[in-house]
Amino acid sequence: MSVRFTNRMFCLVACAFSVCCHATRTTSLHRGEVAGGGTDNAVSNGGSSESGDGGSGGSAPPLVGTTPNTLYHLGLGAQSTVYSVAVDDENIYWAGASLIQAPKGGGGQRVIIGNSSTGIFVIRPAKDWVYWIQDGELARSQKHRKDLAGATFQPIDLGGIQVLDRTNPVSERLPLDTGRLEALLMEGETVYAATAGCRAVTRFEPTSSAQTTIRASATVADSVGFTYLLKYGEDVYCAAYQRVFRLRGFAQMEEVTSSAIRIAGIAVSSNRLYWLDKLSNSSTDSSGQVWTMSEQGSPSKVGEVLTSAGATTLYADEPRNRLVWVDTALADFSLRDNVFHVWKHSNLTSGGSARDDDYLYWTVASTSFGTIERLRFDEP
Repeated sequence: MSVRFTNRMFCLVACAFSVCCHATRTTSLHRGEVAGGGTDNAVSNGGSSESGDGGSGGSAPPLVGTTPNTLYHLGLGAQSTVYSVAVDDENIYWAGASLIQAPKGGGGQRVIIGNSSTGIFVIRPAKDWVYWIQDGELARSQKHRKDLAGATFQPIDLGGIQVLDRTNPVSERLPLDTGRLEALLMEGETVYAATAGCRAVTRFEPTSSAQTTIRASATVADSVGFTYLLKYGEDVYCAAYQRVFRLRGFAQMEEVTSSAIRIAGIAVSSNRLYWLDKLSNSSTDSSGQVWTMSEQGSPSKVGEVLTSAGATTLYADEPRNRLVWVDTALADFSLRDNVFHVWKHSNLTSGGSARDDDYLYWTVASTSFGTIERLRFDEP
């Protein structure tokens, strides 16, 4: 199979240390600036958020194509390190040393949990709660809401960015019998959690505290860093390193493939499972491949791509028949004609990304203030 690379393709790992994309207006404040007021709006997911008015940046204009939009600046120091990004209908969330919530339309940052000594990983929002992994355990806290009973708020400086802090946050650990966790998946209020290497996957119902754990029959490596969960229909998929598992109806774990070098993302498009295989564990080798399951149920290579050394988030874009991913670049692979190309390449990090129906969100590193960026998902 011949593979064509567009003239915009270049090596993803040769990242120039500069921020090439600047917003004309940001929705976070540097030290010394004055925040605008906020208004409480009803949230379709059951909570409420504080969307800003024009005094604090307002709604960022929608952009189409390869022009990104800077939504927020990250604080300096530890606050510039982001491990995970997530979105719901109204808000964007990011986490590292702190767990931050901010309206997608602008209005300022709100701290849910601040100054974690061990780091906050793999965040997933639900209706009223935000879940995350900390020290290998499942944890949660209520979303940032001004109508939260007993909550008090105060403005603070977080790494040079003025944010609104909840002064009495309450988080709780939810012990699961899975083992040390690495991946999370939310379906409504139901939590799916997997250990490193997909050794075990647990389905947890918070309202009843009911747990169901399915364990892999094969011996799998529990190395940390590259475990993925995906739910499609009644099946849950767990992928890590050489293997992809399917939990059919969440009744048993069956192996889909064990022949990958290092899986770097999974997605389902048009009822077919795809995975991105980084062909080397070397940080200097950017070669990769896209694979799927053939009609006969066996692994089948689709095409050649480039990837970074870090973890990747893979998204299916069914209307445009392509796969999109974020590592040190924004890139896609056309499932129609097997063309790989790069959208954007400028200090992107593998510290997490997220998407909704309209936008792709990611973080950009910087020697000063890092940023949360977004790009319309419907690039032609």
